[in-house]
Amino acid sequence: MPRYYFDVRDGIDYRDDEGDELPDLDSAKARAQYVARELSSENTELRESELIVRDNAGECFRMKIGSG
Repeated sequence: MPRYYFDVRDGIDYRDDEGDELPDLDSAKARAQYVARELSSENTELRESELIVRDNAGECFRMKIGSG
């Protein structure tokens, strides 16, 4: 099962070194939406930040945290 990492870019990069094993990219997108909502609700300063999702091959996609 692929491992996806959920990094946060907020002027400073916060790298996810553990990641989550998920069955496919659609599952990673759903998890990213959840993570973005949680981060946005926990810390309003992160609402303008970006969530970068990557796998072992590299970047898969990006999303604004406030758009999750």
